[in-house]
Amino acid sequence: MINIKINRPVVAYILFGFMVFVAMLYLRFPGGAVAQYLVSSVSERQPERLLLIDDVKPAIPPGLSIENVVVGLRNHPEANIRMERFQVRPSFWNLLKGKSSLILGGNMYGGSLSGNVDAVRFMRFQGPIQARLNVRDVSIQKCNFITMRMGRQISGKLTGLLTYRGDLDNFLSGSGSTEFILRNGSYPFLENIFGFNKLDFDKVEAQMDLKNGMLRINNLKLSGPKVHLTLKGDILLKGDIKNSQLEMTSSIEFPGQSNSKITMAIGGTIGNPTTRMM
Repeated sequence: MINIKINRPVVAYILFGFMVFVAMLYLRFPGGAVAQYLVSSVSERQPERLLLIDDVKPAIPPGLSIENVVVGLRNHPEANIRMERFQVRPSFWNLLKGKSSLILGGNMYGGSLSGNVDAVRFMRFQGPIQARLNVRDVSIQKCNFITMRMGRQISGKLTGLLTYRGDLDNFLSGSGSTEFILRNGSYPFLENIFGFNKLDFDKVEAQMDLKNGMLRINNLKLSGPKVHLTLKGDILLKGDIKNSQLEMTSSIEFPGQSNSKITMAIGGTIGNPTTRMM
């Protein structure tokens, strides 16, 4: 039997040296240089995309904390997504299995984001990915990207789950699903519908699937003080969301008005929908 003697002073010195190394790394971390590298990498490889970063700091567990991130398109800089803080770290367990995997987290629009992304070429900002993202209590009326894409300011607090598998360069060709709840908000109409210029709601619950550019709404339920609505059907997505084509059916009930009910077909586009009684 072999007895192994542990030299405690040596172990203490090694631990002390490691702690000093970690402390110096965090104190002398070149955050400005890292931020500049990330911004220039995106600009060189995908010049149509916009990325702005205030600072990059090391995080614990080992990773990066990126401060005040703005993501968007250069030709529409006002239609962006902003995050107060975005944290990213590698999944060391997946790295040991030969997979490129990142664990994400952050704060945005009064809520939070968490999830993971697996990709072939992270540092090239392109190629196929597999992602799973959770959002919680995000105030979507603060997001300029959603307002610009939808052509109106939708409000409410969003909580949900998104899964996606596909190519970053051709997002609509991928596949995925989403389940979400949107609470205490409103959806403005571009013209008066049934005496309403907007649709106020207490809660919207939805489950949708994406495949080959087609978004299938399996179930969507809206509950509001003046109306209850259910919706099913397909949306043929376009690069400009407002031009996406609708083929759906809806059932609308008006509480307090003898529970009157209307069933209709919805066509046209998201930016200019048309309705037909059934």
